[in-house]
Amino acid sequence: MRRITNYRLVRLIPAQGAAQEQSFVSGAKRPVVKIALSGGAWSRITCRPFKVMSLDEKREKLISDLQFFDDPQDRLAFVIDAAKKRPPLPDEFKTDEFKVEGCLSNLWFVPEIRDGRCWFRSDGDSMIVKGIAGLLTEFYSGEPAEEILKTDPSFLAKAGITQHLSQNRKNGLGRVWQKIQRFAAEHVSGNSAA
Repeated sequence: MRRITNYRLVRLIPAQGAAQEQSFVSGAKRPVVKIALSGGAWSRITCRPFKVMSLDEKREKLISDLQFFDDPQDRLAFVIDAAKKRPPLPDEFKTDEFKVEGCLSNLWFVPEIRDGRCWFRSDGDSMIVKGIAGLLTEFYSGEPAEEILKTDPSFLAKAGITQHLSQNRKNGLGRVWQKIQRFAAEHVSGNSAA
């Protein structure tokens, strides 16, 4: 019998409004959340188990992943591929309220606090901008505000990302970091009513 390694079966369960995803390799079932989109369309998000990593561990993993590529163009292609896989923000967040000012392309940034941790999402109409903003939002998401404030994104230079960006893209990256930093500072324990 031939083994298929990357194939998953998704079954929608209409009565429950949810689904189960079964991996043919591991046989593990993972819950899938069914989400209503505008126009009557439906989307799904697979809930995957993950290892909780500290920011130091996340930083080392990201540096390792990016330094795997010797060629800066390959590194940026990796960032763009990740951006293509990232789900877009719903249109309700693509407003001036969430827009990152100072970027040549459109970039939106959505922060939120849940269970004492900061969560960030971003989207952009340029894949490279979306990818770079996504690196930061994924890196800092799920972390306590105190930890975010202790860890700046200067490690991206070591990972070989910032050296090959145009000045406008570096500015955009800096603005996303400022928004993350400002949001975290507002939600440090004792500073917020949230």
